[in-house]
Amino acid sequence: MHISSNNLDAEFEGGLKGKKIRFLGIGGVGVNALAKFCIDEGAIVSGSDRVKGDLAKQIEALGARVTEGENPNEVDGVDAVVFSSAIRDDNQELKRARELGVKTFERHEFLRIVANSFDKVVGIAGSHGKTTVTAMVTHILLKSGKNFVSMIGGEGFEFSNYVNNRVDGESVFVTEACEFRRHMLALDVDVAVLLNKDWDHPDSYPTRKSVEDAFDEFVDKAKIKIVEGDSDCAVTVKDESGEVCFEFEIIADVARIFMGGELVGTLNAKAQGKYNVKNALFAVATAYTLGVKPQFAVRSINSFEGVKRRFEKV
Repeated sequence: MHISSNNLDAEFEGGLKGKKIRFLGIGGVGVNALAKFCIDEGAIVSGSDRVKGDLAKQIEALGARVTEGENPNEVDGVDAVVFSSAIRDDNQELKRARELGVKTFERHEFLRIVANSFDKVVGIAGSHGKTTVTAMVTHILLKSGKNFVSMIGGEGFEFSNYVNNRVDGESVFVTEACEFRRHMLALDVDVAVLLNKDWDHPDSYPTRKSVEDAFDEFVDKAKIKIVEGDSDCAVTVKDESGEVCFEFEIIADVARIFMGGELVGTLNAKAQGKYNVKNALFAVATAYTLGVKPQFAVRSINSFEGVKRRFEKV
């Protein structure tokens, strides 16, 4: 079970219900998901962005007040301000909040607090593929009826960027773990999924070794580690009891999925493409650590509709 003293109850004296939270950059996919979660928890949410895009309008439809531009007076009386990493220190709302002594959290800081209110935290990291794999895992967990909340760094066709399927009992939190400025290291993950560690964000990582070291540190924090296997077609799940290998092979238009050498299902390789078959393998392995049978997970992937702006048909 995930245990942390740095949670919502501690930060907000009894939780979010009735608390006034303002989100700067509320149209951004990550901040937007956090705002939706706060609404579900009974918080009074408001926010601002340069323009009201689709995600900001989704928040408005849920009852939040959204304004365009910087409106420092809107900060008066709020309990906390959460801001996107794209928000600069000279933002008038952020400056006003700090002048008033209002609690302020950058997105990854607030994400950590939210995550630590769950029993188990799954962080999906890597230089590329995070959004697709997080959406795939979300799709599998929805199909299986698991008790979870998921925050996705893009919009799935089925469920946009946020899913709350939490009921009473032990709950799981699934999120992307972004490597930008090492933000992923703020998360206390129980299950660390590392898709790859290519050299990206050179503004945050001056050398290839620096990005690899950061990813390794992220994985080392977790009890369950899901990483690339010995070949391009393999994924390994590691925990205290040992290792389990997931593999795939593509024959014609069919991808055969194996767990421990045993065939557990097939995917339409023509529809997915080899790269997405590897993403699916990570998703199946992740779902397995959350109690979903691999056979069920593979069948679920065949009905996955994808994520907007990633091989989207237009």
